[in-house]
Amino acid sequence: MAPPNIVADHTKPNGFTKELEMGMSCIICHSDNDGYNTVKNDIELLLGADGEFFTDSETIDFVAGRYGDRLDSPDGIIGRARRDYSKSVVILTNYKIEADGPSIVSRLGRKIKEIYHNYRYKSIDATRACLELGVKVNEKSLLTLKTLVPTFPDEDILISLLRNGATIKRDDFEAIYGEMANRGKNEN
Repeated sequence: MAPPNIVADHTKPNGFTKELEMGMSCIICHSDNDGYNTVKNDIELLLGADGEFFTDSETIDFVAGRYGDRLDSPDGIIGRARRDYSKSVVILTNYKIEADGPSIVSRLGRKIKEIYHNYRYKSIDATRACLELGVKVNEKSLLTLKTLVPTFPDEDILISLLRNGATIKRDDFEAIYGEMANRGKNEN
């Protein structure tokens, strides 16, 4: 994975770190380029340069053989990788290739982003907390949560916030979910 001083995940909503999340950030960012973002091959420029960067013919042959191809050409390394990745997506998802519109890799990436961002960055309120604890709620969800998760001495501030009508981030909710589920189980 790329270091944070080189790349960041700008698809995340404001209020969240732009740090990469292994795999998910990569899929979302690279999907519009069929899984492989375009790169520039600077070695290609050096091989034909007038300076003497490579001193012997053996080194020149090695570098040219390994790095001399146009990476983004249809038959270049990235072109072939994009085709192989697209074929894999077709096989694994049963998505159909369409002549117009976004590619299948792009469509899959957008769908993954929609599902993941809807889960990961959605604020948790009393209603959502009850639903995730397995309790159907109505417009009195705050009352339901207070009944479901009784208060304890030295209460966790996040549980207290939820019980009193605040919304919290998903990460915070996941940190207290086990405790809330335990209390709810013990009450029933």
